[in-house]
Amino acid sequence: MPHRHAVRSHALVSSLGGVLSAGAFMLALGAVGCDCGGGSTPLGGTCLTTADCVDAICRDERCVTISDLGVDPDAGSSDLGSADCDSSVACEGVCCGAGQRCAYMMCVVDLGPCATNDDCAGDSYCDADDRCTPYGTPPSVVRDETCERAITIGDFVPDEQCRWSGAPPGGVRPSLSAVYSAPMVADFNLDDDAAVLTPSIVITTFGTPTSAGGILRLLDGRNCEEQLSAPSEVLVYASNNAIGDIDNAADGRPEIVAVSLESASAAGGLVAFGIDPATRALRRLWYGRNCSLPGEPRHMPNEWTNNNGPSIHDLDDDGVPEILFDQFVYDASGCLLNPGRVYTNYLRLGLFPVVADVDLDGLPELVTPSGVYAWNTTMRDWVLEPYWAPPAGDAVEAMLSGHVAVADLGEFPGAVGDAPGRAEIVVASAPSGSASSSSTGRVRVMTIGGDIVFGPFNLPAEGGGVAGRGGAPTVGDFDGDGRREFAVAGGSRYTVFDLDCDVADATAAGCARIAGLPRGVLWSRPSQDLSSNVTGSSVFDFDADGIAEVVYSDECFVRIYRGTDGEVLFSASASSGTGYEYPVIADVDGDYNSEIVVAMTNGVTCPATDPIYTRGVATFANATGVVVYRDAMDSWAASRPIWNQHAYSVSNVNDDGSIPRTSAWMRNFSDPTLNNFRMNAQGSLERRGAADLTVALARAADLCNVSTGEVTLAANVCNRGTNPVPDGARIVFYAGDPDMAATIACETTLPRLLAPAECTEVSCPWTVPASAPGMTARNVTVIVDPDGEVFECRDGNNRGVIPDIYCGGLM
Repeated sequence: MPHRHAVRSHALVSSLGGVLSAGAFMLALGAVGCDCGGGSTPLGGTCLTTADCVDAICRDERCVTISDLGVDPDAGSSDLGSADCDSSVACEGVCCGAGQRCAYMMCVVDLGPCATNDDCAGDSYCDADDRCTPYGTPPSVVRDETCERAITIGDFVPDEQCRWSGAPPGGVRPSLSAVYSAPMVADFNLDDDAAVLTPSIVITTFGTPTSAGGILRLLDGRNCEEQLSAPSEVLVYASNNAIGDIDNAADGRPEIVAVSLESASAAGGLVAFGIDPATRALRRLWYGRNCSLPGEPRHMPNEWTNNNGPSIHDLDDDGVPEILFDQFVYDASGCLLNPGRVYTNYLRLGLFPVVADVDLDGLPELVTPSGVYAWNTTMRDWVLEPYWAPPAGDAVEAMLSGHVAVADLGEFPGAVGDAPGRAEIVVASAPSGSASSSSTGRVRVMTIGGDIVFGPFNLPAEGGGVAGRGGAPTVGDFDGDGRREFAVAGGSRYTVFDLDCDVADATAAGCARIAGLPRGVLWSRPSQDLSSNVTGSSVFDFDADGIAEVVYSDECFVRIYRGTDGEVLFSASASSGTGYEYPVIADVDGDYNSEIVVAMTNGVTCPATDPIYTRGVATFANATGVVVYRDAMDSWAASRPIWNQHAYSVSNVNDDGSIPRTSAWMRNFSDPTLNNFRMNAQGSLERRGAADLTVALARAADLCNVSTGEVTLAANVCNRGTNPVPDGARIVFYAGDPDMAATIACETTLPRLLAPAECTEVSCPWTVPASAPGMTARNVTVIVDPDGEVFECRDGNNRGVIPDIYCGGLM
């Protein structure tokens, strides 16, 4: 295991590195000294002139170092001139050392001229004087604020990062490898190191017959290897899981809430899992129960639960979240709070609870397709909001059940329930709660009062095919006009609807719909979902240009669509029987870059190649499990390391899986940088931010007294970029110049993440040989991330050297 050291958050001005000449490094390593006295008086002793002091200067009749003087020009006599400093520079009354210049009211290392930061090696930058200067000089400069990634959507080249196709022979239930629900992502801190970001992918896997149910598994987001499973607990095979810290335990780990089976033919209600702190195994915490009845029997919301799943929110602002399943609410220990509710058996698949403060009163509401409800903390039940009053002409349509999203889609003066800043409700609904998969679904936008302000519009069908019932809506800015649009998957087309296109004229302002498409539609592209036609999708702005792209997986292929016109930018085989699942976008491996996680089942019939993908060829193949895609160059915009539930809205969960209190919950739709639904974002990260690793040798003097034998090689590694650097980057020490075939002396890895402007020391032991190929005397070279695994805005400062001249003296 690599050695772990305390973080040094300050800039180490004297620790410089990079590809510099030995002479330049002699100057760099002399940064902490100066052309000082060579007398016999030690530091702090009395003196008359600098010549009296040992490696110091005489100020106010006392031997001091430059660092003792700080930057105060009044620290002592200011009448020191160049003549008093021999050949060096006088600065604020002191003599600068060789290779230093006077800047920022102090003596600083002069590392040569530059035009941009790319000209400066090691832990340095190009300052306003066009000179390479150590970071931390002046103290306010600790990172490169211009460090960002250049993203060109035309170079959209996803690459398969890893794949899980089932447990290996001898593993846990290898026959259960199909995944029929949306993968979820969170960091469960399985390595017991909060400084290391290690997200896991949470899935439910099943086999045949599906009535036998499935089991919960956690996969390592870095390599898709299985980490944990719960084979003794049988789950509904197609249900969707939710993640959140519901126990508020000291370990800070989130928990998982799933939907269980009591037997092969009976639903079992909710079940919660946690990570056992002693064994690091998944353990059942509780079943959802009616704690008001003797024996606290398990609560079965319905005789059969299928594709839906729970949501997690703090409804009463006590800092302890509640768990919602349809309209049922459970406390953090699994006790049912409102047993009088009735399950919404929509299409025998169910619906997902959507909670948001849609009326701006500071309290959360349950937003359903047929009403908006407030949580009454005294009654511990939902109460219909008084403003819900659909006009007579909308009363029937406004009550149709379906899937919901919420966002601020504009102002609708005069509409019932509308007010500036309030959210609107997007609904995709089947004609009835029991409609078949061959029916035609509709979409509508309502105010929170139930007044329909857009639609209802039928889902388009492809060439006389099946329009389908419609899946869960997504919301984002697909055309870059600043106003939000929404998208819905159907049976034979995937469609983006635009409120600006609710006009007969397709060329109206704000509407750039393709000719021939129906009213209300921005664009629509063929797809294949003949089975359920209720699949979801997700949204992400991969190139950080303010225009969202769509990620959707039908029965055959996972595709990334351009938001403006639906052109398929990427396609890959992803077989699925389709339920409510959808791909998710998150940082699944802790590298502060975004990835796509796609679920797969087999047994479907599809075209041999994707018929609507023109940028390449995507060949179909049946498969099971999950696959993770990343950009080949990791140039996609950064993303959060979490996607915790089907009804995901970014602000509903913190990065660590904790659930925000009601009073601290930021309204997604009130934030102009969000205002989306089922779309991930950067969180605290910079959208185009990138890391910038620098490295410099440390403890150079340790080499000077060792000709052979063991010595500790050390380096200071800093992140001067605008986004964090994950743990795990290699740091390799060479016995000489690796360009001259020098051998590796030792290597280690970055033990923790480095936030922007943070530094840490790393080290490893080396037995110094009498001689080594390519090595001159005791020269040592260190390189951080030699394989280029970390995406950086520049990599010319990833090398540092200790020249042997350091040991022989600087002068």
